[in-house]
Amino acid sequence: MSDLSIEKLSQEFISQIKKFDCEDDDLNNFIINDSFHYEKGLLAKTYLLFLQKNLIGYYSILNDKIQRLEDISKREWNKKVKKDLPHQKNFLDELPALKIGRLAINKKFKNNGYGRQIIDSLKESFSSPNNKTGCKFITVDAYKKSQDFYHKQNFKIYAEKLKDKETILMYFNLSQYLKEVEEYKN
Repeated sequence: MSDLSIEKLSQEFISQIKKFDCEDDDLNNFIINDSFHYEKGLLAKTYLLFLQKNLIGYYSILNDKIQRLEDISKREWNKKVKKDLPHQKNFLDELPALKIGRLAINKKFKNNGYGRQIIDSLKESFSSPNNKTGCKFITVDAYKKSQDFYHKQNFKIYAEKLKDKETILMYFNLSQYLKEVEEYKN
């Protein structure tokens, strides 16, 4: 993200925030009307992506967990989610995650790879030795229109039975990212 900068949400950027338009009313409404309330309520942290002084996108993140649903067998859970834990513990039916609450790119800057760069930055940040919290997965409740984007970022659908809902839980295993980094180095 060489020409890009990431800034924490701040009143300093309110004039750019008020002009933000990603062509999605829900995402526009969040950044313009709700993001500061989420910050104040300790519900989510929002970060703004700038190219020089242009607000090109934002994302909000919060803590999450992946948990085994009742209709997912222990075997499927172990195969899908717990397969690469250092010590497989049978009692672990939930694991820590980072949730992408919102991610939006301004309509003027779409299809330039900025969304992918945000995802890559999150993968790197939350799997690095300097990470401040334990985090095994990145999750997102993806809108149907965004599922292809997340698939391209190697997110997987958590439960096929949930596929008909307005949003679907998708996840990325950060251990996969660490393996990819290792393979790239070698």
